[in-house]
Amino acid sequence: MEPETSRIRLVVGLGNPGREYDRTRHNIGFDVLDALAKEWGVGWEHSKSWQALWTKSEQTILVKPASYMNRSGEPLGAIAHYYKI
Repeated sequence: MEPETSRIRLVVGLGNPGREYDRTRHNIGFDVLDALAKEWGVGWEHSKSWQALWTKSEQTILVKPASYMNRSGEPLGAIAHYYKI
């Protein structure tokens, strides 16, 4: 059995795309992940196939879906499938 520390963890921040949602309660999930990424010193990458912004630090993947909240299941399903989470 693998030790608990070797598992990949997926942390998702939900929000809505578009400037009209910047710094609103609708994007608090994005804001939290931005703070974590800054603290960890990692930058965001855009994935067309996942339709999301993502970054990784050690065994933790941070994801900001590029879709509206109510459509976030599609990109998250693709990422979870890829990493077998």
